[in-house]
Amino acid sequence: MVKFGIFIQATPARGDYEFLKKTALMCERSGFHSLWLNDHLIPLPTQEPGGSFLECWTTLSALATATRTLRLGTLCTCISYRYPSLVAKMGATLDNISDGRFEFGIGAGWYEREYTMYGIPFPKSSVRIQQLREGIQVIKKMWTEENPSFQGNYYRIERAINQPKPIQTPHPPILIGTVRAKSAMQKVVAEFANTWNAVQTTLENYKQKSNMLKKECLSVGRDRNSVENSLLCTVYIAENHGESLNRAQRFRVADPRLHTEDIFGRMRGMPVEEYAREWCISGSPEECVEKIREYVDAGVTYFVVVFLDLDYGLNLQSLQLFGEKVIPPFID
Repeated sequence: MVKFGIFIQATPARGDYEFLKKTALMCERSGFHSLWLNDHLIPLPTQEPGGSFLECWTTLSALATATRTLRLGTLCTCISYRYPSLVAKMGATLDNISDGRFEFGIGAGWYEREYTMYGIPFPKSSVRIQQLREGIQVIKKMWTEENPSFQGNYYRIERAINQPKPIQTPHPPILIGTVRAKSAMQKVVAEFANTWNAVQTTLENYKQKSNMLKKECLSVGRDRNSVENSLLCTVYIAENHGESLNRAQRFRVADPRLHTEDIFGRMRGMPVEEYAREWCISGSPEECVEKIREYVDAGVTYFVVVFLDLDYGLNLQSLQLFGEKVIPPFID
């Protein structure tokens, strides 16, 4: 089974919640499995510097009461911004409000400027990854155990009460997102993730990252097939190929991947045709279906798509076209 989620960067309509709600309802009607918001506090470097930005968790709580079937996720909650014990409480609450529709995406954090602005300590990456590893253990304990205790290097709980528990059993699915294929992050995925979310690069690079995860799963004694593969991907879709390239040309500057120049920097100067073909899912609906099938053949079963013309142009046409002509072939 192939699933489709939509990733919205919490900036659509410049902080207009009503437009975001309208988008969520259209997703629900169009066959999308889930909607994801990013857990940032300010716009990303590729976005409008002083633009409005909705907070992830409170917005998801509001959307939980506006929707009925759409699953709601964080992509990804930053371990640094809240104590994991508080995140466990928030996640259990959201799962109850949404009647068991919460999907928990979490990561180690990376946006140093955001940390500095909000006065949050920004340790080196190896420390943040260890904090992530401990934090997930705290959260799982509080979701599944009565009065759990935990003592780590960074976090501790002592006979913590967390009622009500999440509706989903044993707990809401845990998604861990990675951009760089660091072995330390891949090991955390292998140990704790129900779903691994990779940021789209080329198809070959995705295969390499997947093979790295397979090795980490073997090292911790886990079946690689028990970790679902998801892909965060930028989509430029139109009725014809030429119009999809026009959209790629217009919105490429806002692609959130461009903030990691050491990985994606060469996307800036390449011809738009190469950018759209190698680094995105683009083209007519038929072309998009063909490209998605290539990733399905590589093991991806969960696509979380980004429509930059929605985020910045307040345009629902791409979303509607994707729902009408791309999703059905993978459901029927």
